[in-house]
Amino acid sequence: MSAVPIRRASLFAAIWAFGTTAAFTVSGFAFHFPGAFPPNNGDSFNADGFLGALINGILTGAVIGVSQMFLLRMVGIRSWRWAAGTVVGLWLVHTIGDVFPDGTALTLMALVGGFLLGALQWWALDWPAGRGLLWLAATAVPWSLGLWLSSLLAGTDWRMEHILAGLISGALTGTTTAVAWLWILNTSRSKETGTNVAVSG
Repeated sequence: MSAVPIRRASLFAAIWAFGTTAAFTVSGFAFHFPGAFPPNNGDSFNADGFLGALINGILTGAVIGVSQMFLLRMVGIRSWRWAAGTVVGLWLVHTIGDVFPDGTALTLMALVGGFLLGALQWWALDWPAGRGLLWLAATAVPWSLGLWLSSLLAGTDWRMEHILAGLISGALTGTTTAVAWLWILNTSRSKETGTNVAVSG
């Protein structure tokens, strides 16, 4: 990764936070309300939910993943795998929500959803362990917190829960990953500067 000037990195992080929040919110509203169906898995697995999970996963993944993929060009990163990994991650999350029993679906989505998304985005950019683990934490923790908060605030209104999940998870994840990006870009710049000094010396 080439060095990115600090002002450009800061601008990128701010746009990333706003763009991620917006993409999550749009996805939570557009693809779940008002045309969505309420949770109806009951206490058993719902095989009929696979199709809905595939459609919603692709659509939400495309909105979030493709928008982020284009934002990454601001810092010289071009990666179609970012969009692909995001689509696959959100498809898997929707599969849990639409297929697993209602009693366990939310817990599983909160515990593993952000982990799946972060891991696949880590794969997309092939980061070393330090950066990858940072990204995993910056994605998984706010994702989980956002889902739990949206569930508590929405009560039994599943439509509002989806909207709040998009807004809250998007805002939290957008903020924490923006901070992670600042750290990644700053360490990349520091390493390149140090290398140049060593070579010139």
